[in-house]
Amino acid sequence: MKLLDTPKFDPFLGAIRQAACDYELDFRLENYSCKMISTDKRQFKKFTAERQSASPGGRLPQLQLLSPPQSEQGGSYFQQTSWHSSQSEEDGETSGCGGPAAGISHKTLFYLISTLNSSFFDYDFTCCDSEEFSRESLLERVQADVDDRLGRCVPSYAGFRAAFWHTLDDEISLSDCDIYSYNPDNVSDPYCSGGVLWSFNYMFFNKKLKRIVFLSCCARAIMNGGGGGGRPGAFDEAYFDYDDDGDFSGLPAAACVPPRDDLQDFGGDFVSTAAAAAAFRG
Repeated sequence: MKLLDTPKFDPFLGAIRQAACDYELDFRLENYSCKMISTDKRQFKKFTAERQSASPGGRLPQLQLLSPPQSEQGGSYFQQTSWHSSQSEEDGETSGCGGPAAGISHKTLFYLISTLNSSFFDYDFTCCDSEEFSRESLLERVQADVDDRLGRCVPSYAGFRAAFWHTLDDEISLSDCDIYSYNPDNVSDPYCSGGVLWSFNYMFFNKKLKRIVFLSCCARAIMNGGGGGGRPGAFDEAYFDYDDDGDFSGLPAAACVPPRDDLQDFGGDFVSTAAAAAAFRG
């Protein structure tokens, strides 16, 4: 997996990471190429051999089973839907979430695990089971989940939400993506440390482009009640250019949103740590 330089993501990273108040956010927005080079091919060969040796009879199943979609497990935005399953013409994967038969190919599982290994290089996800991943059937549910969580922590998120999703769509073509989520076990993953309130991990996989955009965020409580070292979700609209209809038209190559000491009142309602924890645990 190769991490691609994507300057248009930088303003969003700067704005969201500087959200403070009661939260410390580990926010990631990363663009990876899935085109295999020699190192990737060797890793895939090793990955396959290890999985085969651990499989009954030494044979890998055609599809790796997935868990139900995380974005449909509840919450104020979500209602259970009738799932369906269909076959992908490319590799025989099932799309949607059609119950226990829903799954992905061995190679796609390798891509997902490689993305996690590349992003969290201090951890090894090689032994992850396919059922630690889900395929999300509806983009709208994923967007609602992300909007809800970030909106609670970043007061200014509503002001650049449209630009954020427009940028992702421009980069990866969201309608052409299979969307997967990783479901951490909170024991051996990067989110097992104390004070974690919630996390999401979405991978937008465009098979035609052979790329994955990894969208991840972990919210931790700031135990001392202090700030997170930055202004609470401030975002400089000068980084964006909107036309008369409010459509996003471009981003500059700026590395991030610079801090501004003159801003005193950022607006928005903050959710207390206790209230947020109770809401997301429910």
